[in-house]
Amino acid sequence: MKTQNQILRTTACLIFFTAWLWSENIQLPEEHIFGQDQTIRKSEIPLLPVPELEIKFPPLPFLALPERPYSSEQTSPETNIQPQEEHLPPVFSSERWVRISAGSYDSYDLTFSYQDKTNRWSLGGTLASSDGWRKHQRNIASSLTWFLQPEKPSGRSFHGGLFITRQQLPGPWWAPLTDIRESLFFAGLYEQLGKLWPGRLAIGERYYQIDHLGVNYLSFQLVFNRSNWEWKNELDWQEIFGYNRQLAAATGFVFQEENVNFGLTFKEIQGGGFRLLPEISFLPLPNLKLSLESSYRMTDFWRESSDYEYLEMKPVLLKPEERYRASIHYIYDRRNLSWTLGLSQDWWPCFYTRADRDGNFLYEPVPIKNLGATEVSFQADIPLIPGTDFYLRMNQFYPNKRVEFLPERELQAGLSWQYHSLRGNFNLTYQGPRNFPGETLGGYTQGNFGLSWLFKPEILFLFSAENLFGSRHQAVPGYPGRGRYFSVGFQKNF
Repeated sequence: MKTQNQILRTTACLIFFTAWLWSENIQLPEEHIFGQDQTIRKSEIPLLPVPELEIKFPPLPFLALPERPYSSEQTSPETNIQPQEEHLPPVFSSERWVRISAGSYDSYDLTFSYQDKTNRWSLGGTLASSDGWRKHQRNIASSLTWFLQPEKPSGRSFHGGLFITRQQLPGPWWAPLTDIRESLFFAGLYEQLGKLWPGRLAIGERYYQIDHLGVNYLSFQLVFNRSNWEWKNELDWQEIFGYNRQLAAATGFVFQEENVNFGLTFKEIQGGGFRLLPEISFLPLPNLKLSLESSYRMTDFWRESSDYEYLEMKPVLLKPEERYRASIHYIYDRRNLSWTLGLSQDWWPCFYTRADRDGNFLYEPVPIKNLGATEVSFQADIPLIPGTDFYLRMNQFYPNKRVEFLPERELQAGLSWQYHSLRGNFNLTYQGPRNFPGETLGGYTQGNFGLSWLFKPEILFLFSAENLFGSRHQAVPGYPGRGRYFSVGFQKNF
């Protein structure tokens, strides 16, 4: 009886939430949708299964934008909220598998993964293609990622990935560009645990090639550990070939205990100056966390710009991005309910958003000086019955200046479930209005659904549906957002 009442209460909350979102955004029939997003679907190209990979390769080519001014998480331009799961259900784990899927608008992809049983190496790859739903927007993407750890006792490991895309740039509906952009991205990370000292050495490399522009990021990190203390030393180098280069160096210490962490970093960036960066977090009460964070870094917007056709990069050296955040979080975690309420205050001496300043219908990074913002966040997870969970996410931002391109309010509610060999997920996501020069794009709601069926231990079927209500919206002015999309997939495990 108690479980039934809990289910009824949760269902009523979800219905009320759906009705409110619907009132915020009147849906149109499918035939009235005037376009969709100009990228290969997020659900078409899943994350490649390299569990040890520390470089966070996003899905291709629909990947994450840099931090919003009010959040420390990597996000996409469509939504800042990180759901409990993607609406495409998670794939059942397997060491070796091949997946083929097809979707609306002649979208196809082939994905494979091979992992050595000793867990010392793995290899994965994807080939995807989509004609899209507008003229001149065909996309082709391929990727290859790997992990190598020759001998575990040696402490050596190497992670890497190569991503290649070719996309047409249709431009806004009133001024089509009909151009083509070719991009290449390589990332690698080598790590070596210290043999003569307790610590590690890490060397990272990121290389971008967008048409004729080439950009390289090289980083070194040397860490020494002793008891609860950690001493970090970093050296970063950025070069836009044929234009300019930038160098950064940092050293600092961190002290860590069970309920208290604090540290101080001294960092110098060429062209930006010297900074002292504090880091403090502690738990005065078991459920209460207070923290102070700071960051100061060279900008890197190249990867995102190669994957969204309404974004661009210019061969100019941007000033370092700088942020300071004070936050408080209350965490409630019980068997039948867990939720977190957070309040934070950010100050950005230099933050970057996106804007079309040169009138070519493409959005480049532009700085905002001395941006302040208050963020209120809430998330809750409620187990209903065994295998079924309800989740809710909310972010509300209050900036002290007008911020273009990014929303200030986002909500998401959904259900995830598992019954024997079936797994599914349904969620509703609301994104608030966004400001642009001379206009404000209204908020909109999207519903997404995914289902997977493990027919046999070696056979998995997949189905996903995005934007079930056919939400009419624009990604940016002149670029229609995505409408309804359906895909089916088949995975063979070996």
